[in-house]
Amino acid sequence: MWNDKRIVDSIRAGEDEGIIVLYKHYRKEFVRWADKTFSLDHELAADAFQEAILAVRYNIAMGKYRSESSLKTYLFTIGKHHIMRRQRKEQREVRQSSLPSGLPEIRPMYGSEESNERQMQIRNALHEITEPCKSIIKMFYYQGFSMDVIAERLNYKSAQVVKSQKVRCMDKLKQLALGPT
Repeated sequence: MWNDKRIVDSIRAGEDEGIIVLYKHYRKEFVRWADKTFSLDHELAADAFQEAILAVRYNIAMGKYRSESSLKTYLFTIGKHHIMRRQRKEQREVRQSSLPSGLPEIRPMYGSEESNERQMQIRNALHEITEPCKSIIKMFYYQGFSMDVIAERLNYKSAQVVKSQKVRCMDKLKQLALGPT
């Protein structure tokens, strides 16, 4: 019988069984809950669950989970925060798209000194970015893995899900490097 302690011990030992049990046990419930609570479609709720599972796995492996709440509560809380961040971002995009059209786009010109400063900002942001983004960016840009390989290694449903996640990760990286836009 799997309980929270056994799942945590399995993940800390680097075994896949614990995370698989957690995934199978709570996926349907999370997707229904997210749909009801946040009016998400099935695919977006499933994406949020996938991200939450990866974050839980990472946090347990890194010793950040302290058993102060049940794994279910921890998983749902992480998923809720992911959904809320996504909704805030979408609201900002809607507000920006409602600006009057015809305004010129301002693109700064970077000299070598400014370019070096920007590169330093990006390097710092790479150190600050959290999982799973750090792994996806590293595997794609530095190790040259395909989306299919990344999906397999990080247990994503498909290469398309990884591609969508990578876009969100790059947005996070830009925000960390350049600040809110």
